Amino acid sequence: GSVKISDVAPSTFGVIVRKADGSGHISDNLIKKDSETPCAASRTYRVPEGASRLVLPVTESQSLDETDEAWKAEDHSYSFPDATKDMSVKAKLEMNVPPDLPPHTLVEVTVSFDEYANLHVVMTVPSIGEQKELDVNFSPVSQEEAAAMSGKIDTIAFIDDI
Repeated sequence: GSVKISDVAPSTFGVIVRKADGSGHISDNLIKKDSETPCAASRTYRVPEGASRLVLPVTESQSLDETDEAWKAEDHSYSFPDATKDMSVKAKLEMNVPPDLPPHTLVEVTVSFDEYANLHVVMTVPSIGEQKELDVNFSPVSQEEAAAMSGKIDTIAFIDDI
């Protein structure tokens, strides 16, 4: 048989959001470690009552998977911070919202990870037409260097072929 080689997400990526009942926060993991790249996931949340500013911490975790007892299979979330392992906040998206914004207004979040190790996060509040985006690069080489290298891979000879 043939072997297929694919790039995968090196970590689990998610966002920290308030629980619907307001009792705390969870790390909602949207892209699971080892997902084939490019990959993306979207989730819809709601603006908390009385919010004038939305803050969306973006997280990276190394060891979150279904084998952890804390994993909730129905929503792929962890209670924050007690049930997380090796999690760190890598960036924050922030957006001011009108003080008269109705409670529970929808907020759409999309997280994507590409083959160049770029994490792209978009937070949108459709009802007011506001959108914020951020990019975090997890590659030890630049996108330009990676693109240049990818065109030269097939020219490398194995030691036995020399």
